[in-house]
This record gives sequence, C-alpha cells and structure tokens, in this order.
Amino acid sequence: AAAAPIPSMMHAASAPAVFAPHPTVRTRGRDEEAALLRSRVAALGATGRMSVTLVTGEPGIGKSHQLRELRALYGSASVPVAHAEAKAHDPEPLSAWLPLLARVVRTHLAIDAAAPIEVRHLRPLLGAQHRGHAPELCALLETAEGAGGQAARRSSQTRHPELEREMFVLLICEVVRASRPHLLVVDAAENFKEHAWATLKALVEARPAVAIVLGARSLHTWCDGGEPKAFKELKAVASGAGGGRSFRVTPYLDFVELELLPLSTEATAEMLRDALGDAAVTPQLIKSVHERCDGNPLFVRSTATSYLEAGSLTASGAAAERSDRADFGRNVKELVLAQVDRLPVQAQVVVKTASVLGARFEYSVLIGIYPGPPADVDRALDSDAVKLLLVAEPRSRATDDKAHAWRSTAVRDIVYNLMLLSARQRLHLQAAEFYERVTALRAGEGLPT
Repeated sequence: AAAAPIPSMMHAASAPAVFAPHPTVRTRGRDEEAALLRSRVAALGATGRMSVTLVTGEPGIGKSHQLRELRALYGSASVPVAHAEAKAHDPEPLSAWLPLLARVVRTHLAIDAAAPIEVRHLRPLLGAQHRGHAPELCALLETAEGAGGQAARRSSQTRHPELEREMFVLLICEVVRASRPHLLVVDAAENFKEHAWATLKALVEARPAVAIVLGARSLHTWCDGGEPKAFKELKAVASGAGGGRSFRVTPYLDFVELELLPLSTEATAEMLRDALGDAAVTPQLIKSVHERCDGNPLFVRSTATSYLEAGSLTASGAAAERSDRADFGRNVKELVLAQVDRLPVQAQVVVKTASVLGARFEYSVLIGIYPGPPADVDRALDSDAVKLLLVAEPRSRATDDKAHAWRSTAVRDIVYNLMLLSARQRLHLQAAEFYERVTALRAGEGLPT
C-alpha cells in the first residue's frame, strides 16, 4: 500500500512562548551572526512557524563554534533543544539525523540515558501505517547511539532510505505536536550526502514547529562542481512567494543561509588578547597573524596556542613579527588536508604545485612547472572549491601576466609541508629553471625582467 501523506504541521503549532537565552554566553567577533541566530529562535517561540538556517563557510571559519554557543544559549531555556554532530567519515546515509531523532524521542518520553529505546516507545508515535517498521527503526537508533551488536548487524542489511525518512519526519512531527516547538541543531561535519539533504527536504515539506540550524560546508564548493540534487530540490520547496501562469507558490518557510566570512582585524585582535593578554599583543602581531590566517578563527586560535606552548611571547610581544614561525595544531592540519583531499586529483596537484611558488605567483610560472596539460590548471583555478584557496590578483605591471595569491598564507604553509621534501625540491628546481629561461628570453627581446 502507498504510504500515507505526511500531515502538514503548519496550523498545529503550540501556543507562542518566549525563549530567553542564557545571558552569560558571548561570541567573539560574531555578534551580528549570533544575534541573527537568536532572532530565529525567538521567532519560533513567538509564532510557532518553522524556520531553517543553514550556517555555511570555509573549514575552520567557526560553524561548529556558532552551533555550540547557540546550544549553550538556550540550554537552560524553555525551548527543548536537540542537537547532533555528524561523524566526518560516517557512511550512514541519514548522517546526524538518526542521533538527533534518538535525543528528541528520549527527551519527549523521558527515557533514561542508560536505558535503550524500545519498540514499545516508538509504536504509539508512528501511527498505524508505520508501526510494523518500528523494530528496524529502533535498531537504527540503537546503532546511531553506539549500541552495536545485533543492532549493527541488522542495520547493515538492505536499507530503505525513503521509508526511514518518512518515519523520521512522522516522529519529529508527532513529538512537536504533542509538546511544543523545538530547536534542532545539526553539525553536518562536511558529511551531508543526498539522503541527508532529502531528509531535510521531507521535514521542510511537513512543516513542524521547529527551528532548524544546520552547519554545513559552503554549498557551492562540492567536488562535483555543484550542489547536491536533493539540496536543489529543497531550495525549490523553500522558495518564497511567486508564481506563474499555471501555479502559485505561497511563502511558508523562513529559509536563510548564513555564510560566515573571515573575521575583521579587530576581532582577530580581540581573540589574541583573550588568549595572550593585552601586554603581549602589539599592532605588529595583530597585523601579522591576521594576514597569515586571513581572519579564520580556528587558525588564529591555533596560532595563539602555538605561541603559548612554545613560550615564544614575552610581555612586550617580542615575537610579534614572526607569526610565520608559529606552528599549527593537529586539528588545523587535518582540516586543511581534508579540504585538499576532497578536490579532484588534478586540482590537488595544481594546489600543491602553487604552494611552492609562494604567497603570490604568476599564472605562466604555474603553467610552466605543472606536470600536466594547461587545461588542468585552468579548470582547477576556475572551480569554486579551489577559489576558496587561491584568488585571482591584478595582472603584473611588468609582464602583464595573470596572477593568483593564496587566500591564507597559513593554508599555503600547511599544503606546502604536506609534500615530501624531495617533491618540494624538484618543484623549486623546476621553478628556478623556468625563471631563468623567461628572464633570458625577455632580456634578449629587450623586455623588462
């Protein structure tokens, strides 16, 4: 039999409520962003109307930090908060939605954290048409919570993602209908695939009284060169008022993408003072760290930690002008490595080759030492994913050659050190030989060198 349609929750929201955040939590350098997220939750309490906020941005820009602070803000408030974090390499097609659902069900039914979620808990929430599938959903939730054993073996059998999505949405809708609006916070951890996006789309179509805040990498930087199909469909569902000759779209969803951009110089300075103390932070140090880290808060924090661990900062800021010597922690290096690994193979080679040429380099030099066809370089430099690492610069006045620069010299340093010493030496030699040939050619033609 065909599945029953998922009921709309548009008119079934609980009575308006005031969701007051805890007053002591503060975001450094992200005051406006934090205020926007608070307003999204406040709107849910006032109207019971669903909203979706996608918090996007480059790795290390502070998506997870924003989500953690939002949870802390409302952790003791009247709004029920459920959160989940996806695992970076988890093959689970529904990603963080399963542990999120487990937390929602536990909170709603007051199931002790040490006790398992049982079939008898789920059946009353699913409705007659889906009650027969309660055991398999129960097994998936056990696996999502790390139960393992028999649950893990059952979950490895043939999966039915469409059915699982239906049951997920039905449970969320039923819990919200029976209690009150919820704040759902999901950190996608670079791991939202088609089924996970499709689950969000299905939830959007059902419109329960929830405020969803989802952290995911920038939506235009997927390695295949575009957005996942399910996300395109989600945007179509979430479109605003409009219409055509044969249709009409009614706005029902408050859908926002909040893209986190690099911090300002002032915010970088504030982070450094928090970590190192006012006496150690000089204008030179602020300038050096901000330029090297390009306002990436994770990189700034890691640089400050490196200074502290190395004991290289005196009270007068003696190390202020040598931030290039500061090492980065393992988490930063792994983050950059993962970002490079997601690129197509040819683009990875282009990026690594570019790291040998310094913070700024001319296009002709990159073409000259790249060990492949020039088309590979053009394709890589034009891709959105590589543009997060390398940006176009004004043409060289002397040679009228195109130029590019690393968006963050810190990322360039990490990529450079990812390569074997022998590979770096070989590329340095090739670059030197290329410069010698070009210099000799220009000198012979009477051109500036």
